[in-house]
Amino acid sequence: MSSTRSDPPAQFIRATLSGSTRCQAAGIIVRSSTPILSWCRRWVEAFDGDGRLECYRDGVLTVIVRSIREAANLEINAHGTGFIAFRGRRAASPGRKSDAARSQLPPSTRSRNFRGTDRGKAAAMAGDGLINSVR
Repeated sequence: MSSTRSDPPAQFIRATLSGSTRCQAAGIIVRSSTPILSWCRRWVEAFDGDGRLECYRDGVLTVIVRSIREAANLEINAHGTGFIAFRGRRAASPGRKSDAARSQLPPSTRSRNFRGTDRGKAAAMAGDGLINSVR
């Protein structure tokens, strides 16, 4: 027997942003350092739905998310300059490893230039207008 999920109430959703950490829409309230992306993940968990999200701050349209489902699979990169594929919760970084310790790690973890297809796809989606800041 499969679990049943409610259908999302609409294909277009209006969200309200408060401060830099709160996003509220359709009865879901999220507090996070990335509130819009976290809200999208909660929406997909609750409804397994997709649609467009328009985010307003003080009544002004500030961000448009073309696809809630696609945005749920993104997170901000370490430099805060773009998006990468969402990797889930991680423990805090233990600190920078010495060169000797880094040389003993497998090459995939030594490199700072990850070229995986998921992250490349995530960056392409972000650059393709998935999430747009309104000016």
